[in-house]
Amino acid sequence: MIIKKIRIKNYKSIYNSGLIEVGALNCLIGKNNSGKSAFLEAIHKINPYLPSSSASLYDILDAPKNKTDFVNESTVIVEAEFELSKEETEIIYLKFGNHCLKSNLIKITKNYSNQFVWDFEVDENVYINHIIFKRQLPVEFGNLLKDIATIEECLTEARKFENPPKTVTSFINQLEILQLRSMKEEIIDGYLSSFLPKIHYLKTIPDFNNNLSLKYINKDLYSDMNKESVNPSTAFCKLINADIDELIFGDATEVKLKLEQMADQINNELFHLFPDFKSYRLRFDNKYIVVDNNIVDSMFKIFVIDTSNNVEIPIEKFSSSFVYILSFISTLQFFKFKSKNTIVLTENPALILHPENQKIFREIMETKTSEQFQIFYTTHSPFMLNKNSKNIYAVYHSAQDGTTVTQNVDKKNDDGTLRLLDFAEI
Repeated sequence: MIIKKIRIKNYKSIYNSGLIEVGALNCLIGKNNSGKSAFLEAIHKINPYLPSSSASLYDILDAPKNKTDFVNESTVIVEAEFELSKEETEIIYLKFGNHCLKSNLIKITKNYSNQFVWDFEVDENVYINHIIFKRQLPVEFGNLLKDIATIEECLTEARKFENPPKTVTSFINQLEILQLRSMKEEIIDGYLSSFLPKIHYLKTIPDFNNNLSLKYINKDLYSDMNKESVNPSTAFCKLINADIDELIFGDATEVKLKLEQMADQINNELFHLFPDFKSYRLRFDNKYIVVDNNIVDSMFKIFVIDTSNNVEIPIEKFSSSFVYILSFISTLQFFKFKSKNTIVLTENPALILHPENQKIFREIMETKTSEQFQIFYTTHSPFMLNKNSKNIYAVYHSAQDGTTVTQNVDKKNDDGTLRLLDFAEI
């Protein structure tokens, strides 16, 4: 599922953001304190990785201060339209019959009680015929029931049969269960709830922690998502496709060769993308932990070799812009590993990058990451904008209207450049 349209209401500075259409890569621009962060926060709380965290729940204390008279637990904060993928639609069809959904667009609202309301149409007749086919009912029974529009009507008619065969009795039992649990409830609980994308908010990207236990990294990789942020070292091991057990318990000579191969591969990929970093090379090392002459763990180390100055530096002490890029790319790879459906929100992702690297970073998000994720990001930099993009949103704030988000941006000067200064600070 991906978001197609979204509106935020009654949250912090946002009275009504306006309904906007969104794409794979979405950029929010606006002055400081215009409400960009509030907009991202509200999106994050639709379906966060940490649903039980207080920071991941809508809190009525976050309602606009001048709107508290009418805000209550049932007040809607988010209205969103999601589109099911072809694969997801086919999974539902397999259970309920082809075209049991009248549309692959699912509307969702969520309120201050943190409850979802799902809005979509189903065709119960399709489901009835699907059950009839699977149950292999006698032809005369199937023909009598196949044109009935609703499950309720079908059950009423099926009960009229005298001395029905076992297949019809079983069919009636299934319809009775559907009286207690509707077709829509089955689709929501069994399918849509799991299809709904997990949303991760990268307010900041933490620095690499060097010299980490590989056993700890392995546990972190395969544990449930239970942290506010992803450990970049853990994510990096997934990025380079490290075999943890091999690195801990493999032959030392073979492990050294494997580390060199992994470093060469990431070096070739990363430095091809970012020419400014062409004089840097990554090097990996590990230090075995031995107990009673047995290797029990290994400490994974990441170094950056600055070939122009002939120095080697632990990654946590290296250039913040280089570490930022590596952390971001690694973190996205981790999300891909953890969940098929992920929406990533991030603020000023290129704040510390050189303008040329900002442009490259944006192009990577456009061509690489947006193939697997939906991304929302904020920026004040013209180098992080693609003037041909349809998904640039201006965020305004006024005392009367609060925060509004619009795609009606006058984006071009006479020379074709973006009129960023009209609505954003550089």
